[in-house]
Formats: sequence, structure tokens, C-alpha cells
Amino acid sequence: MIIAHGALVPVPDWFLPFSVASNLLGSLAGAYVALGRTMRPDMKVESGFALLRGALAMVVVASAIGTEGLVSSGMVPREAALAAAIKWAMGDLVGILCVTPTMLLLTAPAWNHPDEPRRASSRSPMRSRRGRSACWCRT
Repeated sequence: MIIAHGALVPVPDWFLPFSVASNLLGSLAGAYVALGRTMRPDMKVESGFALLRGALAMVVVASAIGTEGLVSSGMVPREAALAAAIKWAMGDLVGILCVTPTMLLLTAPAWNHPDEPRRASSRSPMRSRRGRSACWCRT
């Protein structure tokens, strides 16, 4: 984060601790909320909603800390803090919603991958005479 602010998006030095803290504490809050309800990391709707709860917690914490940093460093006037918090939160939430599904699909085990069909079992009626699977089926 410090490298990004130093090289790509210059900000006042007073804002840097808020930026780092918002990302760190937001991530910790999101992980606590998502994993605190004994979420199992499998591809189920229940896990998806647990991750969404974690994402919302992350967004709220990060936007509160980040907005306070924007106001404290003079980058945003106090009157525009609510608009800045909403923009910060929506930016984080859109980023989470775009990146997370892709990362979950890329890191899912092949046997649990929702887009990869499974072969028919040896006892399946969908077998050809030569013993090879005649079709792919999803079980």
C-alpha cells in the first residue's frame, strides 16, 4: 500500500497510516465475520453468504477508517465525509465482488470445481459397449 501511494497515487504523509490501517483492519474484520460462524470453505450457497457478510464487514470498517483519514489529512472537507465514505465503500465492495469469485474458481480443487463435469461412474447406465463413458454427467 505504501509503495502504491508513493509511486502511483501520491497522498499526504498524514493519510498513509489511515490507508494501511483501513485495509488491514477491514480485512481482519471481514475474516472474523466470515469465519466466525464456522464457515467451511466449500462451494455452497451458505459459504457464499458467509463470504458476503465478511465482505460487508470489511467494507464498513475500511470505509470508516479511510474516510476519517481523508478528512484528517485535509483531502476531503468534513461536509463531504458521507459521500466519500459511500464512494470508498462501493469501490471496495465492487472490487471484492469482482475478484473473489474468480479467485475461488481458480483455487477450487478440480473435483469440487462447479464448472468441471464429472465422469459417469462405472455402474452408470450411460456407458458405451467398449466400457468408456458415453457422456459427461454432473453429479
